[in-house]
Amino acid sequence: MRMFRGKEPMKKTLVLASAVWLAVSAGYSMDAAPAQNRSPEGRASAAESLARQALVDTLYYNYEKWFAAFENAIAARESLPPALETRMELMKYYFYLGGLRVELSRTLAFTGKYKDAGLAETLLTDIRKAKQNAKSALEDPRISREQTAAAYFYLGASEGYLGIFEYVAGNYLSALTNGFSADNDLGEALRLNPDLGDAHLGLGIYRYGISRLGGVGNFLMQGAKDRRLEGIRHIERAIQTQSSSLPLAMKTLIWFYISEEINPQNAALPEDDPLSPAVCRARAAKLIEDFESRYFKDVPYPGFIGSKDLTLMKAMRHSLDGDYAAARGEFEKIVKIAAFLKENKGYKINPQLVRTAEAGMQFSDAMISAANPADNPRANPSSCVKINRQISFLDNGGTLVEYDYRKIRREIQNVFYGKLADLSRRMSC
Repeated sequence: MRMFRGKEPMKKTLVLASAVWLAVSAGYSMDAAPAQNRSPEGRASAAESLARQALVDTLYYNYEKWFAAFENAIAARESLPPALETRMELMKYYFYLGGLRVELSRTLAFTGKYKDAGLAETLLTDIRKAKQNAKSALEDPRISREQTAAAYFYLGASEGYLGIFEYVAGNYLSALTNGFSADNDLGEALRLNPDLGDAHLGLGIYRYGISRLGGVGNFLMQGAKDRRLEGIRHIERAIQTQSSSLPLAMKTLIWFYISEEINPQNAALPEDDPLSPAVCRARAAKLIEDFESRYFKDVPYPGFIGSKDLTLMKAMRHSLDGDYAAARGEFEKIVKIAAFLKENKGYKINPQLVRTAEAGMQFSDAMISAANPADNPRANPSSCVKINRQISFLDNGGTLVEYDYRKIRREIQNVFYGKLADLSRRMSC
């Protein structure tokens, strides 16, 4: 029996593209605006204040009214003379509007094969206009140091965003150019303002992600350096400083720690190494607990169906820990969330999301059915049927997880496959 390789997974999804949004832009917090995000007068800009309110609501699937609010704010400022302050505000409004559209695409579970072309093009237009206004602001001789740091932040975030979209589209030269620029500009934002938490998050995502993907991309963009730990520490700093992107930093880091927990490269590390499976497992579990407690214990909307992101994290956590009954419950909840959003919100959810959740339920059922096979290997012959069905499903290209990076997705699949294969051997299936 071989380890699962399966067919080539789907293209990197817009969740990875939104990693730039996760990393640097779609920041929001239920707390007061942190100092690094405030204007010289000590208060958040209008765009930032609106973004914080809107992005809190994306946690609970509330989008539509905020699109109109941002579009109206942009229209009002587009009619003004192109003063520096106007361009700075437009830079932010366009970027946050693009980020809101990305959050919607993530809710719909967009992938390289499943997306709404109109939504994708509109959000890219927003990001390009944010980049254009950031560059224009930086060319103004009256720009202050604080404004310069902010402009470099939004410029770098936009470039990183566009770079990933270009990569997905196969435009590798453009992706490389944008990627280099994003790294440089986010670095410049931090040089000017080391406490800019969102920039730490952006740089962390970029450096971790490129290192984790490895291969030619890492060679071209980072000289083949392993910057995973450096990237993680940037994101940890964003969390420690309570950056405005705190919840997105938490979600991003949870997935990165899960990724490192199952990374074969880390298997032999000492237990106290910051990338050891034990350390990564503990940190991921703590972040999941904190994320749920902070944002979903007291939801401000009665009847809220539940967070798709949180549910998927918990399903993965329980599966890795061997708590298959709990994992099954979370996979089943994903199916219910998808049905609710389709029926009650009219959202066109990617059917692949439901199929993978259903496959996760079947995997959990197989593992539950075969509990304690060593005590009586032949006690439940139907277990072998379920196990072999799941192995065949994976061998023929089926997937139990919808994850963005092909390499990481394959590693996660191998964990599931390995559990099934080990059980099959022990039961002599």
